[in-house]
Amino acid sequence: MGKRVHVAKKYVIEYGDTEAFNWCGDKFYDLLNLLGGEPHYVGGDSDEPSDMFECPVKDYEDALKNLVVYISDPMLLSESDDIRETLEELKVTASWLLQTMKSYYDEADKHDGWLHFTSF
Repeated sequence: MGKRVHVAKKYVIEYGDTEAFNWCGDKFYDLLNLLGGEPHYVGGDSDEPSDMFECPVKDYEDALKNLVVYISDPMLLSESDDIRETLEELKVTASWLLQTMKSYYDEADKHDGWLHFTSF
């Protein structure tokens, strides 16, 4: 059995209407990571910030659930310094973040098991 190189016959990127985190995509990436989203940068070194990153659908769903837990227990959110500090740096509330993350999720094409993000 061979292993040959193929080209994508159809490769279409269509961006959703939800846009946020102006010049702060890295902070959103950090929040996803803190919430258990397990994102990773695309291209080059996966630890080096990039304008493109991906997040596995299952891990993104877990991040959403974890954020709901933090919102439902204000004491827990206040004790989570990294999450609280990043929200403060972005000047957003946890509830706003949740709505934005839900919008991203609803718009995303998840057929390949990933949510794909890019900043431009």
